[in-house]
Amino acid sequence: MPKVRAAGLFLVNKEDKILIGHPTNHDLNFWSIPKGKIDGNETPLEAAIRETYEESNVKLFKDLHTFVYIGKYVYNHKKKDITLYAIFEPEHAHWDKITIKCNSNVPKERGGFPEMDDFKWVTLDEARNMLHKTQVDALDVLNEKIDNHHDELDGKYDMLWCSDCLDFVYHNKKLSAMRSGYQVCNRCSKMNPVCNLYKEGDGATSHFSRTSNAIKWLEFNEDGTFKAEHTEPAVGRSLIMSPFNHSFTCRTTEIVEVLSENTDKPRKYIKFRTKNSIYELYYHTT
Repeated sequence: MPKVRAAGLFLVNKEDKILIGHPTNHDLNFWSIPKGKIDGNETPLEAAIRETYEESNVKLFKDLHTFVYIGKYVYNHKKKDITLYAIFEPEHAHWDKITIKCNSNVPKERGGFPEMDDFKWVTLDEARNMLHKTQVDALDVLNEKIDNHHDELDGKYDMLWCSDCLDFVYHNKKLSAMRSGYQVCNRCSKMNPVCNLYKEGDGATSHFSRTSNAIKWLEFNEDGTFKAEHTEPAVGRSLIMSPFNHSFTCRTTEIVEVLSENTDKPRKYIKFRTKNSIYELYYHTT
């Protein structure tokens, strides 16, 4: 018997409550988030979005909304697994004005009645005593994602390009990652470099590279004394990478020529020549 694959979505409103529904003809204490089987060539996220509309009337779009991956959970009999996601009510949205209802029915041979007959917005603590075990197992991860979401709103995270998500995503400034010039994607948990510097050369020198969490462009007077600090590159300016101290920083000599530059890409790019080297820099400005 082939394994059954399902997907579901935690709808988290502005009060940090989640939407749960009561499956028709089930025990009064048994509730579930919107979920269902993955059809055909659907991705788990596509299935979760479809099931959410069918079972709650909340219409979402993969390309317009930001979804957070929670994890994949296996049922005890191991013949079924469920991939779970979460979405936080956007600031401009008004989920309280949506008519929450079930748009799908069970097959006619089983009665043809709506799949869900009641709905509630509940706290995570309340949900622990109401949801299926696989969904309860995900609540600790969901709680962490909710905390991260609040930090994002408070400006504690940077919006960076994630090479796995192929999108701008909030990144966590975990100290272990930052020390190496990386931040961690809050959606897929991939570590992404904030700034990458490559030095052109032959042999061993061609492998020179540095990562950094921040960069500065410094300008000096003719006598070598400091003149100004800038946020953008230009001829006559030196690149300096974090950490910004005398002992550990990476600094180039002044730019004498900008060979190519692109500021339209998700990560900005510049190739420049200094007095003694050629560098390529991929960077974010956060």
